[in-house]
Amino acid sequence: EPAAVRLEPGDTVFFATDGITEAENDRDQEFTEDRLVRFLATHPDTPLDELVCGLVAATESFSAGCEQRDDRTVLAFRLRGEGRTARSS
Repeated sequence: EPAAVRLEPGDTVFFATDGITEAENDRDQEFTEDRLVRFLATHPDTPLDELVCGLVAATESFSAGCEQRDDRTVLAFRLRGEGRTARSS
């Protein structure tokens, strides 16, 4: 559904493909959205390049060298300046 969210300076928007959340370890466990959310929550002020690299490293560590079946794509941006309203449709 279409939605609008007010973004304020300093807010971060983060996108990740399911290759992040579905990364598997040697016990056939997935990284999951919960792990992704916990990772982001523990790094609120981390510079974006470090945040993205850290997340990729965390999923690689979690996977411990297991072959992955999907790409891992991450996009993040942080708003500077005046607040904006972001809309999706």
